[in-house]
Amino acid sequence: MTYNENYFSNIDTANKSYWLGFIFTDGYVTTENRWGMEICLDDIYHMKNFMKELSCNINIKTRIRNKFDKEIKSCSFQIKNKKMYEDLIHCGVIPNKTDMLKFPFNNILLKKYYHDFIRGLFDGDGSFVFYSYEHIRKDRNNKKYNRIVKEISFVCKSESFIKDLKDIIYKECGANFALKYNPKNNLPTLRLSKSDDMIKFINYIYSDVNNSDFLKRKYLKAQEILRYCLA
Repeated sequence: MTYNENYFSNIDTANKSYWLGFIFTDGYVTTENRWGMEICLDDIYHMKNFMKELSCNINIKTRIRNKFDKEIKSCSFQIKNKKMYEDLIHCGVIPNKTDMLKFPFNNILLKKYYHDFIRGLFDGDGSFVFYSYEHIRKDRNNKKYNRIVKEISFVCKSESFIKDLKDIIYKECGANFALKYNPKNNLPTLRLSKSDDMIKFINYIYSDVNNSDFLKRKYLKAQEILRYCLA
């Protein structure tokens, strides 16, 4: 097994910033100097891109399991390396991190790479929603209307992290996310639906995107939203 164990020693490139953000959501550190990642099987190409970025030849594992009567297909890898493990913890990827995430400010992440890091976060746990449906107005003689649903959202259990994220996004690009709390589980959630704000946010996280990685399916959805908002 080979890989670049110094990859997380210094977050000094757009790609490193992006993958750190992605690991904040879909990665983990565990016991005995182990760290890894698990994502849906449809995105295995994305994990392979990360393996190339790490100069890593480890085998990617796949598995199928049932959860809530639904079949879930995933791919994963795990690496045991003390230096990488300690570097990730220094960057904020701590054990059982979900409730205790903190934004990696300038002591770890340069401000010029914030948009790459945030794109990584959204590729992991963000949602870009855009679809239309037919609505019938009974009060107007059953006239049919085509309604559009569009939203960008992000969920995180760490309230302090998501509040910092909201403030940083607003300061960086002017997109003003609303902080809501899910009525079912009280999870803090950032939501955005105004066209002007969506344009600002999408342009921000995908600025200079050719210099860093991104998840194709979310990029395509974001561009679909952008075309609608600019029309």
